Amino acid sequence: MSNNESLHNLRHSTAHLLAAAVLELFPNTKRAIGPAIETGFYYDFEFINPISEEEFPTIEKKMAEILKTWKSFDREEITIEETRKKFKDEPYKLEMAEEFAKNGEKLTVYKSGEYEDLCEGGHSDDPQKEIGAFKLLSVAGAYWRGDEKNKMLARIYGTAFPTEKELDEYLQMLEERLAIRKLLCQVLTEQSYLKFQDTMKNIKMTCLKSIHIIQKKNFSLSQ
Repeated sequence: MSNNESLHNLRHSTAHLLAAAVLELFPNTKRAIGPAIETGFYYDFEFINPISEEEFPTIEKKMAEILKTWKSFDREEITIEETRKKFKDEPYKLEMAEEFAKNGEKLTVYKSGEYEDLCEGGHSDDPQKEIGAFKLLSVAGAYWRGDEKNKMLARIYGTAFPTEKELDEYLQMLEERLAIRKLLCQVLTEQSYLKFQDTMKNIKMTCLKSIHIIQKKNFSLSQ
């Protein structure tokens, strides 16, 4: 397995870990999808009440607790009938399962600890050892399947690495990028302000000249 594939599987496993923690902390939350992405992972949820980044520390703590019980990901193939029973309260999972089954694709469930999810696969062999460090980064709105006609879900972004050192370096890079972005915005704002001042100065001069011309004409007419 390549390093990229290993990191991808680690991050996809951490997305499962996030979902496991969310379900424990926020019962009746509906799960959608939770893929690994280039910079980490995300998972889309339908929460009963809005969630904010202030709750991230609590979720991360729960993730760390759950991870201690995860030693593997066990794969199981299930039928569409079994899927309907197992995920009867998960409309987004069922929607995807029905499509997969219609297209003749296999339906698989992966279980780690007490958590299981409808998933194609690509996980850490030993999540407890391989998921060395993770961090939740942000939450944003995302329409189900990217269609604005569908329900708006909450997308929680995060990242994960094999070691704390790699995570710290990545977070440091994000901070530096943010600082540069803020500096650029400040410079652009100042430039825009100076340009605005110059424009207003020119407008003022034009107005004064126009007033002077009008006054001169009026004076000439009165003679």
